[in-house]
Amino acid sequence: MTSLFDQIATLLDPRFVRSALLQVLVFLAANGFLVISAIGWTDTATWWYARSGTEKTALVTVTVAALVTGAMALAGQIHGLLRMYQGYALRGPLRVIGERQRTRHLRIFDRLLAGSPLRYSRYPPLAQWVMPSALGNMMRSSETHAFQRYRIDSAVVWPRLYAVLPPDFRTELAVSKTRVDGAVASLTLALLFTVSGTAVAALTLPWHAPLLCLALGSAVSWAAHRGLLRSAAPYAELVRSAFDLHRGLVIDAVGWTRATSFGAERRQWAQICRLWYQGIPDGPEGARALGYPSAPPESTRV
Repeated sequence: MTSLFDQIATLLDPRFVRSALLQVLVFLAANGFLVISAIGWTDTATWWYARSGTEKTALVTVTVAALVTGAMALAGQIHGLLRMYQGYALRGPLRVIGERQRTRHLRIFDRLLAGSPLRYSRYPPLAQWVMPSALGNMMRSSETHAFQRYRIDSAVVWPRLYAVLPPDFRTELAVSKTRVDGAVASLTLALLFTVSGTAVAALTLPWHAPLLCLALGSAVSWAAHRGLLRSAAPYAELVRSAFDLHRGLVIDAVGWTRATSFGAERRQWAQICRLWYQGIPDGPEGARALGYPSAPPESTRV
């Protein structure tokens, strides 16, 4: 089976292996441990050795297929899960809890001084942008950084900026994002194990087993949440740095002229975002603010 996993790993993206495949493997192994403990290790071993080589191969193939399929399904939901942990699109009881958590974070936001490093790194600049979770506020802080400084709508500009980032910076950003995705997968599977492991243990094992699963799952979930916050912090700072250091590369790639003052740059980016989002700048003044190069004088033309 080890060689089979090695062959699969060579065919898969290493980032997928680290952020999803290995996580699902641990999750299935933990639940499998509980099921086998309920059946009995001796009975399970006797049943396994009684299978023929063909049956063993088929079982291993089905197990590996289920593992890869589950990992792919988890990887496909990482973005949605990350937004849910940030506090977006909460429904039902989660929405009520989210509102209470947002009120709590607003109180913390109000207590922090405007120039506090914690307020800069952990919260967005305006109270109306505060999110229900610590992760959401950290990410929202990086997402609104470009608008607050340069009037750049990061949702509009980021795909274009990412395309022109220097290769080394883009690699570092991808590595940091992989850590965030892995932490999201860890938290999700830890929460699932808390529910599934406790349920399986309650139905099949002595009374102390579900309590142990609940305590273990809760502890791992807490650690996974802290790990998610630790991995999100450098990623959020890299997103800020991308706009601070390399935003001019977008203007260069289009062929526009960079603004020569802070105020002019803010006006330029406001019109660029309007053009890309709404399809037209704000009148003749907005069109001039885009930064098209001026035509050379008649006397200098060849």
